[in-house]
Amino acid sequence: MEGSVSPVRTQPKHGLLLGWAEKEKGGFQKPVWAEGEEGHLITVAPTGAGKGVGCIIPALLTWRGPAIVIDPKGENYAVTARRRRDMGQKVHVLDPFGVTDCIQRASLNPFDMLGPLKQASYDDMRVLAHAVIQEKVLSTKNDPYWDSRAASLVTDAIEYCVDHLIKPTLMDVRTVIENYDRYSVCATSFSPAPVASAHHGILEPFAPLGMGTERTRTSITSTAMDQLNFITGGAVANSLFHSTIDLKKVERGDPITIYLVLPPNKLFTHAKLLRLWLITLLGAIGRREAAPKLPTLMLVDEAAQLGEVKEITTAITLMRGYGVKVWTFWQDLTQLAKVYPHDWQSILNNSAFHQYFGASTPMAARVLQEYLADTCPRPITSLKNNQLALYRPGHKGTVARMPNYLTDAMFAGQFDANPFYTSEPELALVDEDYEVHEDKGGVLLHFPAREHT
Repeated sequence: MEGSVSPVRTQPKHGLLLGWAEKEKGGFQKPVWAEGEEGHLITVAPTGAGKGVGCIIPALLTWRGPAIVIDPKGENYAVTARRRRDMGQKVHVLDPFGVTDCIQRASLNPFDMLGPLKQASYDDMRVLAHAVIQEKVLSTKNDPYWDSRAASLVTDAIEYCVDHLIKPTLMDVRTVIENYDRYSVCATSFSPAPVASAHHGILEPFAPLGMGTERTRTSITSTAMDQLNFITGGAVANSLFHSTIDLKKVERGDPITIYLVLPPNKLFTHAKLLRLWLITLLGAIGRREAAPKLPTLMLVDEAAQLGEVKEITTAITLMRGYGVKVWTFWQDLTQLAKVYPHDWQSILNNSAFHQYFGASTPMAARVLQEYLADTCPRPITSLKNNQLALYRPGHKGTVARMPNYLTDAMFAGQFDANPFYTSEPELALVDEDYEVHEDKGGVLLHFPAREHT
């Protein structure tokens, strides 16, 4: 079913609230829903524009399908976890640094993405290795050679651990690489007499083809260790040790909500951990043989902090029909283009619903206005603080009032207090006649035509 934007009173089965229609009729302000089983979303909002209050939290309070949400400060968990449970969702919190008050914090071993270990293919192991190795991050002059060779080394180390350990972890992979000089195909501390791998031994990457010099080996292992340094033991290693999240349930589309909590002061140093979680979960979704009853909503806040995640691009551009809605959040369009220099236009073109909260600088406004051209009914710079531009490719845009879970009556009683704020504004019943009903008729209304001003 194709996605559409509908200013209807009832909440559609697959609907996500995008805003409130700018003009009221009969004293009722109509909600504008993004409808349809398919259709990714993108929001461009400067820092402090209200994407949490107006997008992420409203989505979690109303979306009845499974959800995966990046939650840097743990705010979304604090505000919406009770509501998610009330909707029948099993709630998991990946929070290695203890940001939230969750007592039973979740853990996720990326080795689970391989499925039964003894049946795992070398190609599957390469996928896991590339989830850890972020190419061009550490390479001098953007030369991917060392990262590529490091990925090969990590792949072989993963295979080595699969062959010789019952429940391997990435900490084991790190240990193997850190101490590779003490290992050989015929001797290891893990097993008194290991058998050489059918594919590659742990020393294979340094074998022939002029790659056997000590200097080359040192450079490759150094690059691999630099990329694995976010797994240093303690909280991070514990969060990657034993899985309390069943990837089979994620694959089936069971009612599960997963909060990925990584504090802002750790986003730069531990972005790879967040990236690893996302790739592992997207891998489970990618194994679906049929779309589940309700799509999985993936809310990718602070998307730029992750760097280029090819699996996100794949999900947006190629995973149509797998039952996943990816909603990415960016500060401006130049940020998107910088992180995804080759795919940023594809991400925009394959996002069925666009939200633009205006711009914080003249340059950002100029870029945004140039992209929207005449599809926006008024200049971006003229939008008020509580307004946003809604756009669907191939349709005319409109201006709407930003949702606000604190003041919109439809959310009353659904949310809990945000620990980062000591007081909350009084409830403003601007939409007091709003009633939430599940739309079973399947009637979809198209995006309203642009009104000339």
